[in-house]
Amino acid sequence: MARHKKGVDGYYRASIVIGRTESGGQRRKTVKAKTVRELDLRLAEVKEQYCRGIDFDASKTTVEQWAARWFNVYKAPTVGASTAANTRSLLNKHILPRIGSMPVSEVRQYHLQEIMNLQSGKSKSNTMKIQAVLKQMFDKAKQGGIILDSPAEFLEAPSTTTAPRSPLTNAERDAVVALCRSHRAGLWVLLMLMCGLRRGETVPITWEDIDFEAGLLTISKSAEFINNVAHIKETKTKSGVRTVPIPPPLLERLKQERAEAGGRLIFTPAKSSGMLTETNCKRLWGSFHRSLDIAMGAELYRNQIRKSSLRAGITPHALRHTYATDLFEMGIDLKTAQYLLGHSDIKTTANIYTHMRSEMLAATHKKFTEFYERGTRGEQNAHA
Repeated sequence: MARHKKGVDGYYRASIVIGRTESGGQRRKTVKAKTVRELDLRLAEVKEQYCRGIDFDASKTTVEQWAARWFNVYKAPTVGASTAANTRSLLNKHILPRIGSMPVSEVRQYHLQEIMNLQSGKSKSNTMKIQAVLKQMFDKAKQGGIILDSPAEFLEAPSTTTAPRSPLTNAERDAVVALCRSHRAGLWVLLMLMCGLRRGETVPITWEDIDFEAGLLTISKSAEFINNVAHIKETKTKSGVRTVPIPPPLLERLKQERAEAGGRLIFTPAKSSGMLTETNCKRLWGSFHRSLDIAMGAELYRNQIRKSSLRAGITPHALRHTYATDLFEMGIDLKTAQYLLGHSDIKTTANIYTHMRSEMLAATHKKFTEFYERGTRGEQNAHA
């Protein structure tokens, strides 16, 4: 190591050997500082980095460059197309605009915490996904010797919101079933409500998947959307492959629809024999949701909804959650419910059942309280 005098720019400079070139010569790294003490500290830091295996050639790699490499090499090959597309979206929308031009080696924890803090009051699910991407990306940078320590460790999630996932109330269910009789999305909605299908599972379903004699529906595939187009894949998990009973009212509806159907797929876009696109699904649900809102008393002004009558959380997933609730209320055991819902982990089913049991006990407690309060008041009136 050779130290130099202060340069004309006011900095002290020194260099340190950090390896050998391909030809056998020394590879050196030069550092500079305003004071000799600071120079010594920086030289010691470089020496420590060299001993710990830091890749100095990659030290100026920007976050944007590393994100592209991480995504293509580590992320995209290990996940489905839908997850890959969502990860790319998180990078482009939330991460790269903030730190994309920074060298990876210069990113500090507070830079990433600022990204997290921007999610305050927003979706908890999306916030957790952003945190996961940051951790995975910087952990790989650490493993690859680009950085010594990951700045994504110990990030704190801000206060977020969680979309309610409660089942339909009796009034909401009655309104949904009534609307299904006339709305073009009716059969699609009923399959999610009465058979517990995920939205993606409804898209590739065919008439051959139905055993009309036995009244059974087999779910063996799903669809994911890539650039709006549906692509058939395996179900969300291996447990997603299942055969479920079709309630009699829905079976009759399916028989009627089958008699008029022209193709293999149960659901197709208008004037097309292909699968529904993501836009088709969103429009179907948007139209149904609007009609349901109006049917339940929304205030209209010039045919536009001025005041909604629906609570937040009425989504296609709420239909599936209602199906899970029905299984609980029918007394279907936990293991059977897990199979019918296509859950890979019985804990997922158990959490739903535990939640429903808690609600049932709370409602029972309320009825007991009201009953005995009425009895107490009656006794007091009798003595008055």
